Formats: sequence, structure tokens, C-alpha cells
Amino acid sequence: MGWSRLHRLWGLLWQGRWGEPSHRLRWGVRLRGVLAGEWRVPPNPTPPDTPAADLAWLTERRVDMPIKCFETKLKLHGGELTLPRSYIYATRITPADTFAPFARRAKCHPGWRYYEIDASHSPNVTAPEGLSKLLQKIVAGG
Repeated sequence: MGWSRLHRLWGLLWQGRWGEPSHRLRWGVRLRGVLAGEWRVPPNPTPPDTPAADLAWLTERRVDMPIKCFETKLKLHGGELTLPRSYIYATRITPADTFAPFARRAKCHPGWRYYEIDASHSPNVTAPEGLSKLLQKIVAGG
């Protein structure tokens, strides 16, 4: 599974749209994401800080996602979801800063741990080392 699809599926998991029993989930990490209102959601534009060497590789792997992935409700069994949750806010923002409201909400909510990374929307491509270190910190409970 490519990074682009994995990135989107993990976003779906965080949003409570991917059918996985809550007892099997270990972490919820949100890497900025947004929904579109059509039947297929096209990939976001490639971030301007994407290394030129990665553009061709990334472009050929980016695909539209069916909107049903975002609309299908998740049915959890076994009680309320209690896993540790973390929000990663990528600080190289677009002029609209679409994800600021979600970041503010996660930052103030006692059920979430809040982190920032100096990267654009695709830190797996634009800041892989920093993202890897941050994810290791999150999993270690830091």
C-alpha cells in the first residue's frame, strides 16, 4: 500500500469511518486531512516543499478516494474508544490554514496529546525523519 493511500486510510481511521473493532486499535494519530463534497475526493495539490526527486514517485501513486470512505459510519462494539490519541499539526500551512480549527480543538481537549511538525501536509514525504522521530515519541508515550 502506497504512502498516499495509507495516509488517507489512517485519516479515515481517526475520523471514525474505518470499521475496526475498538479493542484492536492501539493508537489514533491525526495527520491533517479534509473532505471534499463529491463522489470521489481528488488528492490535494503536491505541497510546494516536496523534494523534486520525490515528485514523480509521489504523483504516480496519488489517486482519488471514493467519498463513501468518508461517509460510511464506523460501528464500534465493546464500549467507548479509550485508546491514547495524538494530533500532529503540520506548521507549513496554506494561506487558508484549513486545519487550524482541528488543531486548536485537539490542543485544548484533555483526551488528545498535541504535537507540531515543521512540515507541509505530507510530512511522510517532506519531513520523513522528523515524522518518524515524532511517531516513535508518540508510541513511547511521550
